[in-house]
Amino acid sequence: MANTTVPFDGILMAQFDIHTNIDPKSRSRTPYILDIQSDHLDVLATRIVVPVQKIRDGDDRITRIHPIVEIAGQRYVAVVSEMAAILARILGPVVATAADARTDIVAAVDLLITGF
Repeated sequence: MANTTVPFDGILMAQFDIHTNIDPKSRSRTPYILDIQSDHLDVLATRIVVPVQKIRDGDDRITRIHPIVEIAGQRYVAVVSEMAAILARILGPVVATAADARTDIVAAVDLLITGF
């Protein structure tokens, strides 16, 4: 499935885009934010996002619910269990896409909601 870009208030957004986290309070723990919301819902002022964090030694996260995404050749974990809605206008610049991890990301959301 092609990754399409949707304008919202001058911001270009696409499902599975990875954005820089511009919040100085959370940026050290969560340097990136993954937009997982469907592009068909571009009329909403909010986007459903997933924090993207560095993989740490001894990390004991549940693998199926925390897929791996790659940004500039480095592996990060998408913490689907902490997904939330944020205002689209506070998304930072796009630095990568996780479209190639779409199947794993959607499966993680499905597992979180249905338990399967």
